[in-house]
Amino acid sequence: MARTRPLSLVAALVLALGVLCLDAATAGERFTLGVCVMGERHPYFRDMLDEITVEATRAGIRVIPGNADFDHERQVGILEGYIRDRVSLIIVAPYDARALVPTLEKAGRAGIPVMTIDAAVGGYATISHVASDNVAGGRLAAGMMLERLEEKEIYQGCIVVLDHIGVTSTYQRVKGFRDIMALRGSTYTLIVADGRGETGIAAEKTLRVIESLGEELVGAFAANDGMSAGVLATVRDLPPARRENMVLVGYDDTEELRAAVDAEEMAGIVVQFPRRIGKRAFEIAHSALVNPSSTPPLEDLIEVGTYSWEGLVDQRGTVIEPAGSGRR
Repeated sequence: MARTRPLSLVAALVLALGVLCLDAATAGERFTLGVCVMGERHPYFRDMLDEITVEATRAGIRVIPGNADFDHERQVGILEGYIRDRVSLIIVAPYDARALVPTLEKAGRAGIPVMTIDAAVGGYATISHVASDNVAGGRLAAGMMLERLEEKEIYQGCIVVLDHIGVTSTYQRVKGFRDIMALRGSTYTLIVADGRGETGIAAEKTLRVIESLGEELVGAFAANDGMSAGVLATVRDLPPARRENMVLVGYDDTEELRAAVDAEEMAGIVVQFPRRIGKRAFEIAHSALVNPSSTPPLEDLIEVGTYSWEGLVDQRGTVIEPAGSGRR
């Protein structure tokens, strides 16, 4: 009778590794992620979705991407499609957080767990929320504002704050901004205006405040990139002497806003890292899928940074890129 030759150690390890990889791939193929962002034409959301897709592909998990295109009804339709398709888990960046609650409740009744990214939802218990540390971002914005005002020896006046009322993320940014202003015993008066997150509306609101307050208006903080572009466009139309006595701080990393900082038209911008958000969101989703008994973090906040005369700086003050390098 022929003797069976035992497997070598290396061959045994290779075989075991192959079985593990096969098991992992098979496990991944059981899951489908529905990922709906506010709008893919925005680089911030596009980068976030791309990172989730890359990580999911590596894990053998299928992603069904959804683009709400900044339209609540469109987003509802996409999520209802996920529910009909019985996806394994939904990741959504809500366009209208409050109005989306009934749809998320429908997902819950269907047994589909939901995670939010970028903007949280009040009134519905998602399994986790991953976003930038928006309060910290608002505080950094206030720090840049105060620093530049002090450089110009402007110690009092009014500052217009462009918010998107009803959106959690911009609310948190404005809160952080207010916190620092109050903490420093500021002599500045804050005027909050609803720019609805849009360039044209923010430009119009800023112009009205300028016409109303005149020289009393010394600064503007806009809580997202669209509103930042609107404020910038309005202030650019002012006479040079008037522009010199206005300090602008924006939010989000775009080529236009970086160029404005480089040209000293703006004091600085707060920078988010959407790929880090996407990566972390997938890690939490993957863990929840493969180990349903795990307890995901209710909230996971990703650090932000700033872009100013120093260049791109992280939340701890470390320079990542020099000034003038352009958006990457």
